[in-house]
Amino acid sequence: MRLITTHTEAFKFAELDNNIKDKIIADWYDREDYPFLEDDIKEELYQISEFWSETELQYSLRYCQGDGLSFTGEFELDKWLEKNYPNMKISVFDTVCNTIGRVYSKANEGHYCYSSESDICTQTEDNLFYYNHEYKRINQLIEEIENKIIDEYIEICNKLKKYGYSVIEYRMNYAEFEEFAESNEYEYRADGEQN
Repeated sequence: MRLITTHTEAFKFAELDNNIKDKIIADWYDREDYPFLEDDIKEELYQISEFWSETELQYSLRYCQGDGLSFTGEFELDKWLEKNYPNMKISVFDTVCNTIGRVYSKANEGHYCYSSESDICTQTEDNLFYYNHEYKRINQLIEEIENKIIDEYIEICNKLKKYGYSVIEYRMNYAEFEEFAESNEYEYRADGEQN
């Protein structure tokens, strides 16, 4: 029996040619699975809006038909009204809250993840706010509130989608990747394959 030993040169990231560095970085992101993306997006949601809780995300960020982001969650109508209608009379506030009831989002259904107006629901009627109050002004106010909540929900979803894409599209530069590779003690062959 013979034992044959081969020697392979090992390089630190900083020692490699820029073309090889580009290949290493591209290969790294091709294998990236973004394990914390959902947590990051949820954290961003809570930074954008204080009125949603118990949220579950539904998203697809692959630049395909049906891509986008929507979420299920409970909406805190009373807190939202206090912030957006600070001068609303208590009697009107109570009437609006009692008429609308629970507000929640159900996200998009099926194979699509994008947000839509029909994602917003109330306990009074699935998919739609319910205006059947004896006073026309209350019905108009509820319709205004409905439109504002829907617009805000769609805007939040669009911001979160944009944020998600920014995370996925982010690429470390040479200095950042060098620091990353050194902290993980990665070494590479001359062709860029990791040892």
